[in-house]
Amino acid sequence: MQKEKTRKEAVERLSFDATRRLESYKGVALDGDVVVLDVRGRSHLAGRSLWPAFLTFAYCGRGTARVAVNDRVCEIGADDLLIAVGESRYDLLDLSPDFEARLVVVSQRYAQECVAGLYHLWRYLFVLFTSPVLHLDAREKAWLSHTYESLLRRIGRGRTHLYRREAVTSFMRMVIYDICDLLGRRHRELPQASSRAYSTFDEFLRLVAAHFTEHRDVAWYGCRLCITPKYLSELVKSVSGRSAGYWITLFIVLEAKSLLQDGSLSVKEVAARLGFSNQSFFGKYFKNAAGISPAEYRRVR
Repeated sequence: MQKEKTRKEAVERLSFDATRRLESYKGVALDGDVVVLDVRGRSHLAGRSLWPAFLTFAYCGRGTARVAVNDRVCEIGADDLLIAVGESRYDLLDLSPDFEARLVVVSQRYAQECVAGLYHLWRYLFVLFTSPVLHLDAREKAWLSHTYESLLRRIGRGRTHLYRREAVTSFMRMVIYDICDLLGRRHRELPQASSRAYSTFDEFLRLVAAHFTEHRDVAWYGCRLCITPKYLSELVKSVSGRSAGYWITLFIVLEAKSLLQDGSLSVKEVAARLGFSNQSFFGKYFKNAAGISPAEYRRVR
């Protein structure tokens, strides 16, 4: 019973408001949509699986951390910038006692407001899903330090600035362009696509996030977007380098892995929560995608 309780507590869908309850930070906020904070030392979140639905920029100034992003283990050290995109899963495997990081946490609603129309961001989305850690050189580190201090000043102006929120939004959009520049310099061979393709990819991911437990067929998403399944897959691949089916499967498998870590749920119950008609069908689907059966995954985790 104790083992089941421990495993259940290890799965956590981290809410935006929960970031305010980190045990060691001092931070400022913008109308409940942006939190800027410093984290020092070990966190009670270490050892947990987190699935945040917001955007986080985390700069490590000291110490080390091991984080598994969608099951890919990343080593984070001094001068590393982690860009955590919503709908990815993060396993905080370990933090060193001297770990120090500066975080800018943006709510999902405000992140969507800031990136509206910035289709440059979407061509890097798959990169961030697979390689979310950037090691900064001296020039980039100086840029980030200046950006962080500028953001603090803009948010800290409080109600003395008549257009504070609008000013911060414009500033955040500029920062996103700078982030895209950092990614673009590191990944020069990314596929090109039209702004319409980026917009459709954005809509597609939102639909998948909302309906993946009910619909696994590319045709359903194509119908909702008023395009053919073939065109949808081609369009999604032109932006992300992966097919539409890949993204649907990714959402399902990540959710399945998170649920399988909950010792209070049977494999049959996990299958039901994900919309599978029976445990056998779910088992075959999971093994085909993850290379391991649900029961085996639960044992090794």
